[in-house]
Amino acid sequence: YRLLILDGHESHHSADFERYCQDYKIIILCMPAYVSYLLQPLNVRCFTVLKKAYSREIKHLIRCFITYISKTKFFSAFYITFKATFIESNIWGGFKGAGLAPLNPETVILKLDMQLQTPTPSEEAT
Repeated sequence: YRLLILDGHESHHSADFERYCQDYKIIILCMPAYVSYLLQPLNVRCFTVLKKAYSREIKHLIRCFITYISKTKFFSAFYITFKATFIESNIWGGFKGAGLAPLNPETVILKLDMQLQTPTPSEEAT
């Protein structure tokens, strides 16, 4: 079996997709819609570091009066930045920052920024 974690957005679900997952022994775990970005390890760490490194590289090019870059040169520059940021320590840091490894439910819950509310007597009556 394999585990596929998705956000709960309805665009990810169809009968064909669910049948495919069942046929290939893929277990689907749906997170609440629109909160997956808080729990995705690559977003938590790697893409944040990549974004900062890429921004520095672009600023450097602008300082060097380079205002146009071909797709080939873009990919070469991006790949260097990507390889420098998608390293084991950043990947593990993403899992830790998301509260997923080691599992820290308190970190996960705090990221949701939810406040538990006790209904007032008038709300309970309705």
